[in-house]
Amino acid sequence: MATDPIRVVSTLDSDRAVSVAVPARATLVRRHFLKLSAGGLAAAVAALSVAIPGSASELDDDDCALLRTLTTRLCGGSALGLAPGELARAEQAAVAGIAEFLGESARYVPGLVGDVRLALTFVEHAPLLSRSRSRFSFLSSADQDHVLAGFMHSDVSLQRDVFVALKSLTTLFFYEQPSVYRRIGYQGPLSGGGKP
Repeated sequence: MATDPIRVVSTLDSDRAVSVAVPARATLVRRHFLKLSAGGLAAAVAALSVAIPGSASELDDDDCALLRTLTTRLCGGSALGLAPGELARAEQAAVAGIAEFLGESARYVPGLVGDVRLALTFVEHAPLLSRSRSRFSFLSSADQDHVLAGFMHSDVSLQRDVFVALKSLTTLFFYEQPSVYRRIGYQGPLSGGGKP
């Protein structure tokens, strides 16, 4: 059986190179395909991070719009029985709280805003890597839920980590809103005037 040597250069350290002998008629099994796909997905995310202008400073309007959509999809606010206007105000206040938190945290955790923007970009463009040919923001609510469920149950840890991070961030700031926390029976902070 003939083999064709292939030179693979590590992206982490260009001083090291590995020569791998691959059979000419190599069989691609599912596990190897998934590993290659995950590597390609990580490379695509890394490439996207280069294309995000101003990623170290603040969220832009598109980021905030996507955060609001994610707040709607992930926090289940419609099940609380809030009036539509009240729910919209709570979602908008949650996004404003996230933006403020990230802005303040940027002094102490350099790159945090960039990481959140990268996660948002990943979610926005993830449907393009699957059967859908549309960005996340343009999908129907049911399709958005399907994409998020795919992230939640993914075999790729990067997708699960992005899901957990964005769900935690949106949920924390959504349920901090007085109209929301009163609806679930929480009376508010003991201090009387502070945030929960």
